[in-house]
Amino acid sequence: MDFFYEDPEAKVLGYIRWNDEGSQLIIIANFSDNFLEGYAVSQIPESGTWHEWTRDYDVEVVEGTLELDLGEYEAKVLVWQ
Repeated sequence: MDFFYEDPEAKVLGYIRWNDEGSQLIIIANFSDNFLEGYAVSQIPESGTWHEWTRDYDVEVVEGTLELDLGEYEAKVLVWQ
């Protein structure tokens, strides 16, 4: 597991890991009680389409940046497509 993103002020962390099959997974977690609408996470390891595993939808990472809504104490699990 490697951390690629840290925002202490917003209390958001992003880390990458690999599953048993070698697929990339990233987890972006909001450790605050604030809803973060349109929050931009930079330094995503791969640009392109990622699949949000817990809610079953696709997101696009453009030039290493992803914009998403993060609920209070919510984590997103994204799988590289």
